[in-house]
Amino acid sequence: VHGRAKHIYSIWRKMKRKNIDFSEVYDVRAVRIMVPDVKSCYAALGIIHGLWHHIPNEFDDYIATPKENGYRSLHTAVVGPEGKVLEVQIRTGDMHEEAELGVCAHWLYKGTDTKKSSDSYEEKIAWLRQVL
Repeated sequence: VHGRAKHIYSIWRKMKRKNIDFSEVYDVRAVRIMVPDVKSCYAALGIIHGLWHHIPNEFDDYIATPKENGYRSLHTAVVGPEGKVLEVQIRTGDMHEEAELGVCAHWLYKGTDTKKSSDSYEEKIAWLRQVL
């Protein structure tokens, strides 16, 4: 489980893009739950919704219906501890690799033929992160 607070600039961009008020930004606080397989994604979602009240219309199943770029994850927003809204993302390790590094990360994750090509790939990813 990993947590993060949304950066203020990202909040502002989302408000402008969706034409919404701050009170409608439900992912200011977020946690990501990593599980071993797809079945566990849905099991974790059931547990989360059993613990806290989920916010209607704030659920996206990107596993059943991936985004155009191949992104897969479950997203939900709940009224969590202390009555604060919390976004919860649930995904597998493979889904996380693809979300963080792109579909090419799958090749690195599963292994490459030589140590040299692996090092080269990692250097390119490091360079790309600096550019972005």
